[in-house]
Amino acid sequence: MSESVILRRISRGAEFEINLAAFPEAEPLFAYVDDVGCGVEPLEGLVVDGVIAIAGQPPYMWLKGLRNCVLLKAPADRREGTRAAFRSLGVGEFCLEIYHVLPNEGGAELLHRDDFIFK
Repeated sequence: MSESVILRRISRGAEFEINLAAFPEAEPLFAYVDDVGCGVEPLEGLVVDGVIAIAGQPPYMWLKGLRNCVLLKAPADRREGTRAAFRSLGVGEFCLEIYHVLPNEGGAELLHRDDFIFK
């Protein structure tokens, strides 16, 4: 796993922070998936930029097969500083994965995976 993604807090859902300095492209792309399809809320320096399917990943808890992910982009004109953040909207028991979508259709690199129980 990468140290470029950290769990920032879990007070209102799981909030993640991404160190954008670790990614050389002008508009890095990230993908979020969880096993219940709850989605994300961009907090700082990210916008939702559609969806992406990621194939070929090994099973992780309840995530199996094709990953239908929310695509997050750090637009070049909004990269104030080197940090970006988003919140998972998951409740209940779920697992998630966060990927860096590699440039030029180079696939995706797993950055972080975790599981939570929120009541």
